[in-house]
Amino acid sequence: MNANHQTPRSVLDQVGDWKLGATLGRGAYAHVRLATHKNGHKAACKILPALHRNGRRPATTDETIDAIEAHKEVVLLKALSGAGVDGVAGLEGVIEEEGWTFVFLTLYPCSVSSMPTPWTQSSLAIFFRRLLITTHNLHRLNVSHEDIKRSNVLATSEGLPILVDFGFSHFKAFGGLVKSAGGTLDYSSPEKTADIKYDPKANDVWSLGILLIKMAGLPHPYAYTSSDDTSSAVKKRILLGDPKFRWRLRDQGPGGMAELAEGMLESDPLKRWTIPRILNHPYLRTEHPDPPPFKLPSTESTTLRRPSQSVVEDLCFLAYLNGEFALCETSLRIEQRLKGEEACWEKRWASMLGAWSKRVEMDWQDIPASITPIKPRHRTAGPVISAPKPAQKTETKPLKEIHLFPNIPLSSFNPPSLHLPDKKLIKPLRSRLYDMKSKEGNQATSNTGQRPIASQKAAGSKLEYASQGEDQMFPHQVSRQKNVLRVKKPKRKMGDSKVSHWKRML
Repeated sequence: MNANHQTPRSVLDQVGDWKLGATLGRGAYAHVRLATHKNGHKAACKILPALHRNGRRPATTDETIDAIEAHKEVVLLKALSGAGVDGVAGLEGVIEEEGWTFVFLTLYPCSVSSMPTPWTQSSLAIFFRRLLITTHNLHRLNVSHEDIKRSNVLATSEGLPILVDFGFSHFKAFGGLVKSAGGTLDYSSPEKTADIKYDPKANDVWSLGILLIKMAGLPHPYAYTSSDDTSSAVKKRILLGDPKFRWRLRDQGPGGMAELAEGMLESDPLKRWTIPRILNHPYLRTEHPDPPPFKLPSTESTTLRRPSQSVVEDLCFLAYLNGEFALCETSLRIEQRLKGEEACWEKRWASMLGAWSKRVEMDWQDIPASITPIKPRHRTAGPVISAPKPAQKTETKPLKEIHLFPNIPLSSFNPPSLHLPDKKLIKPLRSRLYDMKSKEGNQATSNTGQRPIASQKAAGSKLEYASQGEDQMFPHQVSRQKNVLRVKKPKRKMGDSKVSHWKRML
């Protein structure tokens, strides 16, 4: 790879044993391209920034922050994959090379943003219920997604939801409030829009409520005038709690979708519905069985007798994000907590990351192209989703989401039946992670060579990975990163005391 290229993510054609092909999507700081291994296996290669080490200039603050976000996404995906969390993007491998991190992810047919609306009630209930269960399992691990939207929810060929793009996610070992500028405005809760500390789990519920309304083919409740749908106008309505719901007759009444969505979009986060309550609502009841309950890894013991150095480094990084690790420290304190008898979050996450490490012992070069494709664990069949149809071209408006479509003729897309083959699950993976560096108090990562790894999928499958961050709500809004919400604290002259209400309550 030529480090002199200004846009290597666009011009590269080879990384290790992987050939990079067409661009599948671009996000806030990531570039996603189709990747084909020399044995024929295809994956989505998400190219993330690490730190450029050309020796001629220091890394900028923006580059350092982007590298931290990229590193965080890789560590979280490794741990979630190791824990067997269903409904999360499949991480197949990582290569670090010359200031870039190449993350190889499982390919999926389409994103929800490219699916026609409205969904039928039966399909919506099954799909959305699975998405709620996945989000709830993340919350039980004290991980919040922070950017749930249509383009960040993919669909498998069996019709099951997959959450992608964890760049804005939060991991709070003991829960608690956060403050974040990342996300998409029309999916952001009032407390997040107010630029104050907030409960990220309640914010995820709000985002899911907006997603439910959009999947039902209904207008956004805070964007209801074509002449005044600007970012500032929508932000003001969200802050003041001024929605305009346009329910159909069948949505109303006890047990209807209106009751469910309005509970999820309660302005007061303390009164907002929780996911267990949402799952018990009549609208989401279905005869289709839920997946087996997710079992949390233990905090009292770890399955690793002696964690590898990469696992310890990942734990140090997570501790740093929680304010429990200083850059001048060694890993001794983390290692002592792993050996101690006291229960701690480090033991749980060491088990999760260690489970990933155990599955990375097989190099890609040793895997025959005819190997059985990987299927997610504990996955039952879901409703078959019809092929996404191109949306009709409409006049560009500020609140229009960007839709991404597969790079194949839609007429040739034929989802398989609901039956899942009963074959042994194989997850060949290997991972090498980064040493931690710092600049101006920020955590960063550095490359340590390359090691291609990936799990197996059917060779030659023509699928698409919907990119992260293409849901740009207001394209005219300029900030450091695309899709990064930067809001100023609302002024009291807005004529309503509700704005200051958020600061008093939270």
